[in-house]
Amino acid sequence: MRLLICLLTAFLLLSSCGKKPTATDIINVRGQDVYITHADKITDTVDIILSDLLEYCEVIPLETIEESFISRAHKVAVSENYIAIKDSEKTPLKLFTRDGKYLRDIGAVGRGPDEYNISLYGVQIDEARDQLYLLPFANARQILVFGTDGLAREHIPLRFQQRKFRAWVENDIVTVLGIPFKQDSAVVFQQTIDGDLIQYIPPEEYHMALDFNSEVSSSHNTGAYDFFQAFYSKTQKDTLYHYDVEANKLVPRYTVDFETDEWPIYFCYDLPGYYYAWISGRGIILADKETTETSYIRFINDFYGGIEVSMHWDTSNGMFISSISALDLKKEIERCLDEDQDEEIIKKLEKLDSEIDENNNDILFVGKFSGSN
Repeated sequence: MRLLICLLTAFLLLSSCGKKPTATDIINVRGQDVYITHADKITDTVDIILSDLLEYCEVIPLETIEESFISRAHKVAVSENYIAIKDSEKTPLKLFTRDGKYLRDIGAVGRGPDEYNISLYGVQIDEARDQLYLLPFANARQILVFGTDGLAREHIPLRFQQRKFRAWVENDIVTVLGIPFKQDSAVVFQQTIDGDLIQYIPPEEYHMALDFNSEVSSSHNTGAYDFFQAFYSKTQKDTLYHYDVEANKLVPRYTVDFETDEWPIYFCYDLPGYYYAWISGRGIILADKETTETSYIRFINDFYGGIEVSMHWDTSNGMFISSISALDLKKEIERCLDEDQDEEIIKKLEKLDSEIDENNNDILFVGKFSGSN
């Protein structure tokens, strides 16, 4: 909240100097360039083709057997050789090979040892150690660790109990970004995998949630520890930060404002070359970091003839991940084949259509963002 007051004050000063506000402005706040998008000034919606953002895009049909079915991909992690998916049902995390072959369930849903709640708040695959890190939902005291063989390993104790949180494990260091309650001691901290505290940031009042009716995100798409909190039960404006490890501080990067009295719920994310925001009831805003050009957008998968990317997509660790049901994909393929396409795309679509049945498991489209680590 305090940051937004500074941002809006700076914006008013900029306007009073005769500069006409654009959809996205860059404002210097305490020596840091902060991007602020004025959502109500955006009137156009444009199609963004994935080849402008991604180095490649591959289609991955998930194996269709009883054990592998997912209802809707909720949390997805992708590595060089594996895909881990937690759906929205009371089923365990499922591990697939990178080409979609089902391997096994990881852990189990429950309240016993080595079990987790229905929801997981995040998943990370560590191929160097041949293991996965699972972030439990609500009042977590540890990060669950499982081998790719499905067996539980030594879990990582958390120095501070977490309500909802994101975490990244790299080089034996755990970076945790969470939503603290009033009685909690840290909003962001680093520790060793053994639980020894390295450093932490005490929460300000605007970091604290009143209850579990709030969310936190960190996509790690640019190598930075990006951090965004969305509060549903508090009236305040929310900002995307980067966690500066060296200085042990949160640095503001991007936010959105509105001219209406009641602001919609929104989430802000970081991408190589762009910021984007999902705004409830409105759609996705994409802001170019270099030009500040900003618009509402639809993603079009031009790698596969212009398939429109469904609402079930996400970004994590520099990867773009979209899931679609087999039935919906066949409908999209049919639509695309009715349009003018070059011969290579027609063959690609016809081949894909022939390989899937409408009753098959979901299909993923996975790509790497250009400029990501």
